[in-house]
Amino acid sequence: MISPVNDHYITLNDIKRSKIGHKFYNIFININKFIEQELTDGELPQSCDDTDVDIVEWDNFCSKYYEMITDENDDSFNCGDEEEHLNFSEIDSDNSTNGD
Repeated sequence: MISPVNDHYITLNDIKRSKIGHKFYNIFININKFIEQELTDGELPQSCDDTDVDIVEWDNFCSKYYEMITDENDDSFNCGDEEEHLNFSEIDSDNSTNGD
């Protein structure tokens, strides 16, 4: 996986050079990002280099953020409709009791 230059120890450069170095660092530095990677992406293709990994992470961030924003907009739009519907129901029930 890491393929160190010296078989007796692993250096920082060995980790940086490996294809999974970003995951290794996230284990120690940003555990939330590591868990997110494990739950969503799994392993990236072995043919990716570091620039491809950055692009893939950025694309994932953008798509998740876009979904979050559109969900918030949909929720706020739907909430407004529900409030109007509830207000109309209350008005209808008030009118039916007054007419009896």
